[in-house]
Amino acid sequence: MVITPQHNMAGVSKEVLSEADHECNIVKLLPYQHQVGGHNCVLLYDEKTICKPLDEQEHRVYSKIPDGLKEFIPKIKGVVKVHYERIGDDVFCFAIPLDCSYCKDIQRLRNYLIATDALNERSLDGSMDASVRSTSRSDRSYHDAFWNDMLKEKLVRRWLKNAKQKELEKFILLENISKRFKYPCTIDLKMGTRVFGDAASREKREVKQKRANSSTSASLGVRLCGMQIYHPVTNKYIFTDKYKGREYSKSDFKDCIKNFIFNGSMYRVELLKPCIDKLKALHSQLENIECYRFYCSSLLLMYDGVHTRADREPDIEVRMIDFAHTTVKEDETNHHLGPDHGYILGVESLINLFTQINEELTQVTEDTA
Repeated sequence: MVITPQHNMAGVSKEVLSEADHECNIVKLLPYQHQVGGHNCVLLYDEKTICKPLDEQEHRVYSKIPDGLKEFIPKIKGVVKVHYERIGDDVFCFAIPLDCSYCKDIQRLRNYLIATDALNERSLDGSMDASVRSTSRSDRSYHDAFWNDMLKEKLVRRWLKNAKQKELEKFILLENISKRFKYPCTIDLKMGTRVFGDAASREKREVKQKRANSSTSASLGVRLCGMQIYHPVTNKYIFTDKYKGREYSKSDFKDCIKNFIFNGSMYRVELLKPCIDKLKALHSQLENIECYRFYCSSLLLMYDGVHTRADREPDIEVRMIDFAHTTVKEDETNHHLGPDHGYILGVESLINLFTQINEELTQVTEDTA
């Protein structure tokens, strides 16, 4: 939401009014309602763009991605600075261009937000469509407030941190992968057999590896980080969180993958072949990439919960995301050789599982015909 000056400013001081002529593009950020994994807050910049706190290594990785992987990576659109305003229980977030004069004068920025009435419009408590989520951890149903409260808690912590540092935080702008989908069905998969970066401390390595060894990460090279599936009959999203994903056995994980294409009344079998084809294409590229290690990154699979036309191949997204702990070939401390076999194992496991599920569901269809 781009902030623009309001015309009804009766009673507003001259100092505040003088700020209303500012010409920089200041955007009010709204919740991104389809985040299913990750510990960072993801916000909506506009219909085609999301943003999240910038990590310098992840930002660097986007410029070093090999050409063969670019179709599997969200497009980077730039960097902005973000200002937080907390008013009572509400949290407001505003994206500001890096070269904006307000980045160095927060009081002038606040004057501008008052002049444009931006602090009296919808905050992060805005409503969400298809809003009801069922979380597997406690088997309870939550409405809009559940997801917004989680997001607001993260943003309040960042607001406190930045208030102490007295500086604005950088956010990276990225392609909104869900932009084409009316009801995005999403699964976030933590990839690889190793789940810590090269810079992790010994203590962190031990904790992370213990978690990997007790989950499907060690055996399959992939585990669930979060999933939401839209059920058209009830107009609800069913949500499964990362805590459940850590408990899955191999058979549980297979059931989870199968549930990813179940819409509450039928299996979306038509999604399987396009998904398998894209995973195979990704696998082929990863085998040819030397020295990169995509530690702690995720693979995002997404499709539309609304049926597509029968004469069209379903649209499914397969994208690599979250590169804060990725090691690229050019890193001075990089000691890795060959391709990332842990990540490749995860992709192979997904190909095998989707193939098995396709064969099983096809057989059932033939048997009942």
